[in-house]
Formats: sequence, C-alpha cells, structure tokens
Amino acid sequence: MNNKMLLIVVLILLVILMVGCSNLRAVDDTVPEIEEDGYTTTQTDDSAPKTIESTEIVSFWCCFSTLAYDEPGDLDNSVYELNATLKDGIVTCRYSSSSDGTDISFDADASLMQKLQEIVAEYDLAQLNGIYSETKGLPDMYGTDLTVDYASGEWISAYNNDENLLSLDAMNALKTLFYEETVQ
Repeated sequence: MNNKMLLIVVLILLVILMVGCSNLRAVDDTVPEIEEDGYTTTQTDDSAPKTIESTEIVSFWCCFSTLAYDEPGDLDNSVYELNATLKDGIVTCRYSSSSDGTDISFDADASLMQKLQEIVAEYDLAQLNGIYSETKGLPDMYGTDLTVDYASGEWISAYNNDENLLSLDAMNALKTLFYEETVQ
C-alpha cells in the first residue's frame, strides 16, 4: 500500500512538473529589438589601445565623406574609398571618389605603406581606435569607416556613419596620397 501511494505521489508530481514546463517559453536575448530609423547604437570600446607600437601597416581601408561640409577645402564634396593591402612586397590599392566617378585599382611599392603610417601618426588616428557609432536609416554616404591592420597583429578600427571622425586635413592627406599614386 505504501508503495502504491508513493508511486501515485511520484506520478502526480511528474504530471505537475510536465504541465509547468510546457508553459515555459524559451527566451533568446541575443536577438536585438527592431531599431527604427534614427536610433543610434554606440558600442565604443574604451579599452581599445590608443597607441600602436608597430609601424608596419599590412592593410589599410578607409571610407569617408565630405558631403556634409559646406566648404571641404581642397577636397570635393564626395565619398572617398581608399584601400591598400601589402602582399609579397607589392601593395594592391584602390582609390574611389563619388564626385567624379573615379574608381581605380593599381599596384604600388611598399613605400606607400610607410607614407600611410606617417599620416596615421601625424593625425594620431590611433586615438580613434574602438569608436563605433551607427545611426539607423542613414544612407551610406556620411561618416567614416577606418581599419588599419599591422604586421604585429595590432589594429585600429573606428566607425561612425553619422559624423566624420577624421579632420579635413587628415582626409586631404589620405586622398592626396592615393590620388598622386594613381597619376604616376
């Protein structure tokens, strides 16, 4: 009799447990909420290094816009994309400007990477490392996207699609370096 009572109690507890578990919902908090236009996501990494020990750039990619400037100085109102990758002593490059439709791919010698490092150092672009800010709904024609990879494994990464992270002088120096390489 005691065994029957124990069995009935265990069965009742199992039924209660199963019914209770069927009412639980799985929660996936990795799925972000839908963000409306104008919503800004800022995920700045304050621990990102603001100094880079290496001076040997192996990859450089930068996209910046001067469209928001009334007077961009020597720059046209344009979206510029500048890309350089070092492999086996040859730098494969791309220079693109939306104002005149220029989109040129070319090869350069490794000294281009040294010149890029001089610009990175002169304008202290490592201070931008870790900045990430994205405003939903903006077209792809504003702000700055910068990635610089070094042979040491260090890098600089910064992104803001709403406002420019680079000074006009830094943008002009980068644009001029790439543009002058295309006309050589």
